[in-house]
Amino acid sequence: MIKDKAAKFLAALYPGATMEFSNGWLEKFKKRHCIRSFREHGESGSANQQAIEETLPELRKLLDGYPLKDIYNMDETGLFYMLSGDTGLATKQLEGKKKMKQRLSIAICCNGDGTDKLPLLVVGKSANPRCFKGVDKDNLGVSYSSNSKAWMTSTLFQDWLRGFDQKMHGRSVLLLMDNCPAHKLDRVELRNTKVHFLPPNTTSKIQPCDAGIIRTFKAHYRKRYINSVLEGYEQGDPEPEKIDVLKAIFMCRAAWHLDVKPETIAHCFQHCDIRSRDKDGPNVQVIEQTGTSQIQEAVAEPSSGIRQMSYRNPMDINQFIHHEEESDVAEDPTEESIIDNWRTDIADTGEENAEPWPVRPAITHAELQRMVLQIEDYVTHHGCDLKILQAVDSLKRFARRPQPQKQMTLTNFFSTVNVLSDIV
Repeated sequence: MIKDKAAKFLAALYPGATMEFSNGWLEKFKKRHCIRSFREHGESGSANQQAIEETLPELRKLLDGYPLKDIYNMDETGLFYMLSGDTGLATKQLEGKKKMKQRLSIAICCNGDGTDKLPLLVVGKSANPRCFKGVDKDNLGVSYSSNSKAWMTSTLFQDWLRGFDQKMHGRSVLLLMDNCPAHKLDRVELRNTKVHFLPPNTTSKIQPCDAGIIRTFKAHYRKRYINSVLEGYEQGDPEPEKIDVLKAIFMCRAAWHLDVKPETIAHCFQHCDIRSRDKDGPNVQVIEQTGTSQIQEAVAEPSSGIRQMSYRNPMDINQFIHHEEESDVAEDPTEESIIDNWRTDIADTGEENAEPWPVRPAITHAELQRMVLQIEDYVTHHGCDLKILQAVDSLKRFARRPQPQKQMTLTNFFSTVNVLSDIV
């Protein structure tokens, strides 16, 4: 069956090419992809609560051997980054706008006490969106990748996992994940990380990211997006709900690193009850109360923003925060999707021409310094709290940093010499 399928893929990808798929090729293929013979046993595929009860004792035993700071959870979610909060239901046809369901896939990873929130992995559809022109991808504050459907793939996951293992250099950490089709460990050598896959149909109850971390992140993102739309209306923007991928990434980064608090993450780990209670110290109740209040506050803020938008029929807040169509972040690949993705990778179009937004000109260092002085002047006259003063002071130090000098070319050197000779 494997040899027959390989021949079909060869004919689809390279028409006219010939190759003999021998038994030797088959054995090497199976060895390379760790394919072995297994016997199916049990009924875990249909289990839910029963699987959780059977899993928890062994899972707690495993997790009790690690401190909370060394237990990580990684999970992906989809994000409609321009989704509005209007459902559009009516008794007759009304003029409206098509729902903008441009999507990104976001991978979130953090440790059990919330002290280490790793940079987000953002997967988009275009390798080089137009809004990235003049932008250094290494300075985005996130890891950006792309494929034709903006989904997590096994290749992207394995690259992320290798990078994660390198960051954990000198440590011994445990990484919890679900059994997503893209989560494959083939040919990935890990030195500092032990990966543990949670049983199917149990992650909604015992995976911390599903217990409120992703929900809180999305709530804060929606709040920032709504505020951006309101600011656009005030400034006279005809389509303030339209944002580019770059602005969406900046809002995701801010929502994750600034808005999602360590107490919220610690609460979600505690809520899953995947560790023995005596292992987490005497402050468990305080963490749970603080984390619960922060989750409730995060959900309430987008609700307030939707009310300010004056929608005729606003979307339910739970659906707005986590739209049901965002749950698919990785596909169970079919023959057609494998071939399409392979062709897309070979002929990468690079720039995404569908984005209508103009390229923003880069701000010069002199302009940045003038802006910082204006901010400082505003703060001086209107007053603010200590945190804002500290932020302004940090921004001033950032603006005063020395700029890298551009190396003079031979042409520039001779033109400078000619100017000096003319002056003499």
